Amino acid sequence: MTATFAEVNGTRIAYRVQGAGPPLVLVMGYRLSSAAWPPSFVEALARQLTVITLDNRGTGFSDKPVHGYAIANLASDIHGLLDELAISRVHLLGYSMGGAIAQEFARQFPERVQSLMLCATMCGGSRATYAKPSVTRVMREIDGLSPEQIARRIWQVTYAPAYLERHQALVEDQTRREIAFPTPLHSADLQFQAFAEFDGSKALAQIACPTLVLTGDLDELIPPQNSAMMASLIPDVRLAIIPGGGHRVLWEATDECIDLVHSRRIRCPDGHPQRRSRSAARVYGICHIGVLDGIIHDTAVDSHKNWFRLPGGASTVNHGRQRFALR
Repeated sequence: MTATFAEVNGTRIAYRVQGAGPPLVLVMGYRLSSAAWPPSFVEALARQLTVITLDNRGTGFSDKPVHGYAIANLASDIHGLLDELAISRVHLLGYSMGGAIAQEFARQFPERVQSLMLCATMCGGSRATYAKPSVTRVMREIDGLSPEQIARRIWQVTYAPAYLERHQALVEDQTRREIAFPTPLHSADLQFQAFAEFDGSKALAQIACPTLVLTGDLDELIPPQNSAMMASLIPDVRLAIIPGGGHRVLWEATDECIDLVHSRRIRCPDGHPQRRSRSAARVYGICHIGVLDGIIHDTAVDSHKNWFRLPGGASTVNHGRQRFALR
């Protein structure tokens, strides 16, 4: 799909608009352009929504300046783009570093966010759980490598091993799309630094819109403990941890993620929560019940916050055909 351009904050930002319905903005993560979104994910959402994807500054067809990569600036770029499109309020989904951008956008411009979806991301700061040094080295030690070599190197910490083994052809096709217009190293370095410096932890309790926090339980790059911690601080939240999902959970469990995005948007026209049907509740049930450090997170539970701690020692919980042990 051909990109359109908007001049935002002195930078030319490339974007694409698909579908019809309430607007949803998808914000991509570190060093990737909007070409990286799973086509089936975007196409399915565009059947009911106006889906807006953009190339963050430094990626894809957008300008690649040597400054201005702070997360606050990337959030401001989205704000400027929405002004250009005359869109006052959106649903907002951010993946990985894009989740940090989405958090910052919700902090700066809360009146512009109808619902928030934070996928495989973190809030940064002292409360965050960071990747192991060995995982960080995989992401950072890429000098002298070609875009294809970099992509293949990063596979090992972004895809779940079982998915990578079973879906090699899909991963290869995904890689070809992502490296067609590679991100220059200076942009990647500045994005990495900006994400590393981001701390949105104090703003989580102020998020006023309904929020979905989504991750995979095998994410090595941004450990799922981050999602559990964030969900414990956001007032109107639903937490989904997909078993067997890695950092690329949107690619590995696309259908489940589509259902979750649509379900998080079940609201009355006046913005108040709508009573969910049984079918809507089941959407959450099939996607998740996971265990992290003694905390059960069950998205099928209808409560103020959809997580709880099971008191006292080791135990187990049964959910449908799956049985999970508490550690």
